[in-house]
Amino acid sequence: VILLFLFIFISFLLYYYISKLIYTQKLKKADINGRMYLIFAEMIYYLKQFGYKMKPQDTMLVFSEKIDNSIFFDGITFITAGKIFMKARYADKEISQKEYTQIIAFRDGLETKLSEKIGKLKVFLLKFLYYCK
Repeated sequence: VILLFLFIFISFLLYYYISKLIYTQKLKKADINGRMYLIFAEMIYYLKQFGYKMKPQDTMLVFSEKIDNSIFFDGITFITAGKIFMKARYADKEISQKEYTQIIAFRDGLETKLSEKIGKLKVFLLKFLYYCK
């Protein structure tokens, strides 16, 4: 029984790290707008855990305004992050390195706040599910 549990646990960890490696490779291969898009999708996934769900009819601006200033990190609100996303997605303009850094800082802050809310183990499991999809 212990060997079976150990085998399942090691398989789980191996699958997690392989999935994370594939996600990291996607980030490295993408241009700056593509990386921002992948990270933004991850942020939307994390926001669901705070009760913010993007409805099919919501635009990014409407969704950003719903969240408003209730979640912000390093002075970056979700509205700011949403505008950066819209610039990259719809204006066909490449975002600057500063804007990309803001998106990363917001995602990292969101992940930290999520860890405080639900615990690191649950965040690990959420990441596992996100990377494996």
